[in-house]
Amino acid sequence: MSLTKLLAQLNYQNQLTNSKLNSSQLKKKQMGMDHAHKMIEIWKNKTVYNCFSAWLGFATNSVRSKKVTQKFLNRWQNKSILRGFGVWKEGYVEQLRHESLVKKYAHKLLNGVLNKLFLSWVGYVGLVKRHRVIVGRFRTRYLNYSKARVVSGWRSFVEEKNNLRR
Repeated sequence: MSLTKLLAQLNYQNQLTNSKLNSSQLKKKQMGMDHAHKMIEIWKNKTVYNCFSAWLGFATNSVRSKKVTQKFLNRWQNKSILRGFGVWKEGYVEQLRHESLVKKYAHKLLNGVLNKLFLSWVGYVGLVKRHRVIVGRFRTRYLNYSKARVVSGWRSFVEEKNNLRR
């Protein structure tokens, strides 16, 4: 077998190896992008659902409060009783104000927890990206080292063969 045929065969094998490596890298990258898109959609859907359920709860409480108040007013149409209603109304308004303050405080606590969770997730994603870069660098160096080792082995073989001919 001549040296040119051997060189052509090695080049062909090298091209096959590179094409297989590139196709597997593209598949892995596409799988990662698909997973990221799915996670974004899940997060968006959860956010929309939470907003809708909060609005629904508010609307339900608002309707219930209006019905209770209307029923109470319809029962008390006498002026002497309506005077006492003013005191009750003030107490009820104060109670609603206290309830809204408690709800606001609870929402602030919940938002703080969600914010901390989101920030820790962002940190984790950054760490994963850094690890991917480090592993990619190591892999590239290892592949380059392996190629250099093969080429140097081939050169030493050729030199030894040439020395034996002389």
